[in-house]
Amino acid sequence: MEHYFSTVDNEVYGSGSKIYHNVVGRFGIMFGAQSDLRIGLSRQAVMNGEMPYHTPMRLLTLVEAPRERISEIIPRHRVLQHLYDNEWVHLIALDPTDKTFYRYVPKQGWVAS
Repeated sequence: MEHYFSTVDNEVYGSGSKIYHNVVGRFGIMFGAQSDLRIGLSRQAVMNGEMPYHTPMRLLTLVEAPRERISEIIPRHRVLQHLYDNEWVHLIALDPTDKTFYRYVPKQGWVAS
């Protein structure tokens, strides 16, 4: 997530240009002597000019289990609902009975891939 957010909005979630960095306690940086602590990656680490080195991607989880079982578990856990239904994390299921991959699509259910 650090790489994703540092690439998508480096000024807010990254740490900007490393030219002005002062390392703070090996866990973040500051601009000069007085600024907010910044913990994301520097612009030089994620961008080549205006183009990112790598396409920012969300996380992907791959689970080998029956889709029905996965569909029972997600509604019982608020964190999983938030991650999958808001597409912060993508979910792929390998159904062990038919050996087919299915992608979880919020509000639609499972789609064969």
